[in-house]
Amino acid sequence: MKKLLSLCLLMLTASNLLFAQTSNVTYNWNSSRLGANGTQAVRHCIGRIYYNAVNWGDYNSIRFTLRQDYYTAGYMEYIITVRSSTPAIYCTKAYGAAVHRGRLVLGEQTSAGNSYLDQPNYYRDIFLEAEYYTQWQVEANAVGVHYQLDKFSLTNPADYQFVTFFSAPVTQNIPGFSPDIKTITLADDELGANRVGIGTLTPTGKLHIYKPAADGYGSLTIDGSTTAQRSITFNDNGQQAWWFGRDNNTAAGLNDGIGFWRANTGTALIIKDDGRVGIGCQNPQSDAKLAVNGTMYAKKIKVTQTGWADFVFEDSYKLPALSFVEKFVRINKHLPDIPSAGEVAEQGIDIGEMNKKLLQKIEELTLHLIDQNKRIDALEKENAVIKKKITKK
Repeated sequence: MKKLLSLCLLMLTASNLLFAQTSNVTYNWNSSRLGANGTQAVRHCIGRIYYNAVNWGDYNSIRFTLRQDYYTAGYMEYIITVRSSTPAIYCTKAYGAAVHRGRLVLGEQTSAGNSYLDQPNYYRDIFLEAEYYTQWQVEANAVGVHYQLDKFSLTNPADYQFVTFFSAPVTQNIPGFSPDIKTITLADDELGANRVGIGTLTPTGKLHIYKPAADGYGSLTIDGSTTAQRSITFNDNGQQAWWFGRDNNTAAGLNDGIGFWRANTGTALIIKDDGRVGIGCQNPQSDAKLAVNGTMYAKKIKVTQTGWADFVFEDSYKLPALSFVEKFVRINKHLPDIPSAGEVAEQGIDIGEMNKKLLQKIEELTLHLIDQNKRIDALEKENAVIKKKITKK
């Protein structure tokens, strides 16, 4: 009989020791559902994670699953682990209805009342918060080598790596809470089309990102090394149709900018980081703010111009003689001060400057016509006098 009692005591001791130093423990509170039965939101303290301010050890990680009861199919997963000597909590999944009405949070850092290797030990409680009239099935999976159920204090300072769950969670009333803006929500409509929401509980597209005014960070960031392409692509049944992104590949001719590219036609639009824009071309000219390889249609084009051709009408202006113009045209095959056909083909034209030069030629021609008109008037008067004298004879 004594041997039997000794054997049972040994087995019980070994069982307790194994439970305290297990590598993977699953625990749930499903026998009594955690939530809020009335109109008051509540908080359940379901566990605790101990840690040390500086020392590192075989820390645990915990995966929680939350399933919402009663007429809905809300489901969430959370991960809690120690990061940079302090616990951190992450919501990795949230989909279905009412996922905004329950959540896991970590309590404030609290002193464990002792230290290890002259560094203080701390703990943070794990809370399930539930809005009114919600019930949750909660399951926890602790992965690590330091676990003990209902460990309310660190009697041994070296136990700073322990995780514990509380079999009888303490419950307290709390104010109602707003949805966590960092929630990633998976939703589906009546047709079963999955949608992802970041910062929103009701995504209206396949991916819906909502940026609250209080959030100082950008809505969407695509990062990478300085030599890596970052892009968003639009495909037609697997075939790339349009591309929008940044390409630092010099050989592609799209470096240092963003662009729209189509597989069959090449670059449609590129915006260089120095402000140059190319439409239908990969490399806008170095002196061009806008380069267009193709036809432009516009109702109106307005060009600001410094200086105009009105200097032609100044008294000091030397009007080129028509004999000079005739000789110049015969030799050069274009008007003075006007670019030749070869120059236009090679360099193009400045619309503002060309209009100025054309106006200069019109004004010069006008002065010549005025002079010719004066000469004609004088000749007509002289002819009239001669005719009068002839008539009298």
